[in-house]
Amino acid sequence: MINLKRISNITGYIKDFSFTIGSTVVVSAVMQIIVYPLIACSVSAAEYGTFLSAIGVVNILAASFGKELCNARLVCDKEKGCAPETRDYLILLFFASIVAVIVVALALFFMLGAGQFECIMTSLVVVLSIARSYFFVRFRLTLDFGGLFISNCFLAGGYLIGLGLFYLSGIWMVVFLCAETIALAYTLIATKASFDLSSNNEDSRYIYGTFGNLSVSSLVGNVGSYFDRLALPVLLSEASLSIFFAASFFGKMVFLISQPLRTMIITYIGRGKIRLTIRSLLILNLVALAMVLAFVIASFLFGEAVTKLLYPTLANEASAYIQLANIAAIVYLIYTVNSSIALTTLPSWWQMIFSVTRIALYALFCVALTPIAGLGGYIAGILSANLIMGIFTFCVGLRYVGRRKAYE
Repeated sequence: MINLKRISNITGYIKDFSFTIGSTVVVSAVMQIIVYPLIACSVSAAEYGTFLSAIGVVNILAASFGKELCNARLVCDKEKGCAPETRDYLILLFFASIVAVIVVALALFFMLGAGQFECIMTSLVVVLSIARSYFFVRFRLTLDFGGLFISNCFLAGGYLIGLGLFYLSGIWMVVFLCAETIALAYTLIATKASFDLSSNNEDSRYIYGTFGNLSVSSLVGNVGSYFDRLALPVLLSEASLSIFFAASFFGKMVFLISQPLRTMIITYIGRGKIRLTIRSLLILNLVALAMVLAFVIASFLFGEAVTKLLYPTLANEASAYIQLANIAAIVYLIYTVNSSIALTTLPSWWQMIFSVTRIALYALFCVALTPIAGLGGYIAGILSANLIMGIFTFCVGLRYVGRRKAYE
């Protein structure tokens, strides 16, 4: 007999997954195929490397504070739905933004030698990005992945409008200011966001503690994700960062696509729509492996041609590193899947262990291999670290799920 409920659930999963992947693809396509390449063609390799480092700092902070405040609310407010924004979350959003502004200003001034105008503009970008990343929670609380997709379409459209303003002004920050403002405005309007400053949650300490644990571990993890933006200018040069970025185009796309997969895993397991067993853990990893294989094949078939098309000014220098750089980034998908599972099942301190271990491995391998083989050695170090972390997180998750089943 046909199980209509099960078919309906599977259809729902496919629909949600399609919207979630589409949300990232539409933004990633605009960013990776249009915005980043056109900015690269408009500046020198060294200037482009400086731009990548600056926007990398913004992305680290927006993901660590905005997205993790969103995740904290999903964890703490499972039963409240899309309620008015209460004082606790708004206080956390305010102080997270203040901290981010200070970090951005210091990083740009001391690391990149940026001026006052650049620091102010980039600070505005990070504040808007943190707010937009958090208020996406209003789609996730109601599992409205279609609304999330539309909001990301507005974000992508904002990037295109901002790109036109970049050509008129020569200021790259306007691209991101325009996109973040449009997407945030749509999100607040579409979700009919309301604010209740007089309301306080009963479990304030739990909310603050959850956000603190998630944001700190995420900050460490995101430093690892954007390790190249911080390390390559120091180990080699800003131009080397530009070359690495161009060479790893397919891999960067996989990293971006892995983020909605992480979102879905956290959301479904956190809200009980997927029961984590050894079987479901293996299925999730098999899906990840299939995606890795598909992207590796695509990289070998199209990587060099796409790099020449999108980054003509960097293609000659990048050609020697394209395959290895893409594989190094693609393998990271295995770690993403298993660390996402760990977030919903293991004690929260495991996230910090994973993040610190990953950065330690990056530093160990890259510092050891870069002086020996230059950029090729750096990429080999990243690949080695990603392989080890993927295997490590899978083994931890498998052992934990197996032990839990034994006690049931």
